[in-house]
Amino acid sequence: MAMNPLGRPDAAGFLPKEYVERRTEAKFYIIVFLLFIVVMAGVAGAFLVTQRRWSEVRQAQAGIHDVFEEEQVKLEQLRALEGQRSDMLEKARVTSALLEPIPRSVLMAELVSRLPDNVTLFTVSLESERVREVPVAPRAGTAPQTGTLTGGTKPQDKPVVQVPKFKYLLTIDGVSSDNKLVADYLESLHSSPLFAHVELEHIETKMISSEAYRGFRMTAELKEDADARAVAEAQEVERDVIVQASGEEG
Repeated sequence: MAMNPLGRPDAAGFLPKEYVERRTEAKFYIIVFLLFIVVMAGVAGAFLVTQRRWSEVRQAQAGIHDVFEEEQVKLEQLRALEGQRSDMLEKARVTSALLEPIPRSVLMAELVSRLPDNVTLFTVSLESERVREVPVAPRAGTAPQTGTLTGGTKPQDKPVVQVPKFKYLLTIDGVSSDNKLVADYLESLHSSPLFAHVELEHIETKMISSEAYRGFRMTAELKEDADARAVAEAQEVERDVIVQASGEEG
């Protein structure tokens, strides 16, 4: 008779051997089946978690794609606006180049306000001469970009519009009572923010009403960056000035 660890008779010793073996085998199968269920439950849980994460990743990818498409549309619009801005700036440069840089009223006010006493202007002429420049080759990619069949953009070459540049030449004829006043007037024009290369072309004796005066001719150029706002506000003065203003364009 089999004894258990406590020294008592083992009840299983009274059971048939085949029954004990079948019972042990059944317990083994039950344990294996339970382990199988636990493993499959873990696999199913991991599969569900993985699928859920992949679903979130796909949703995020779809959202990123939508944002990318929206930004691409905005980028195309920005490129079109930049092209329009470039064209408008080009037209503005051409238009501003065709306009006189300094209004003639401001120009005459500057000439008259700097006149010393006993100096009279007879003639003021303004001539414009176009500055010839070497043509510039077309710039690559300066035109607004156009769409392609693949959805990309392709820059196109655009010929450079030559902005006309003019050089404005000023000729001043007048008389003075003495040479010092002519020198003072010449020095005053040198300090003007509007004129450059002021030169005394000649000075000679001129008879007016049987009286001798010092007739002079001065030449000057308008500065390329001349700005009428740089001239102080003209003050009203009384002078004996006889001016014949003329303007010609070359």
